[in-house]
Amino acid sequence: MMYQEAVAVNATQGVFLVATKGEPLLPKATTSGSNAIDLAFTGINNPVQVDVPADKDVYDPDDNG
Repeated sequence: MMYQEAVAVNATQGVFLVATKGEPLLPKATTSGSNAIDLAFTGINNPVQVDVPADKDVYDPDDNG
């Protein structure tokens, strides 16, 4: 796991970590309440493998007969 220096920003929505070196990226967000989340973002600026789905696997909302 890669660690990055960050500062915690407390907001009414939750706690958001913001990187203090390099670009001010958001490596982690935590909220509470009925829809609580705890997200950690990794692999920022790394390439992502994307495969194009077959036409049969694509939903087109305009083709909703």
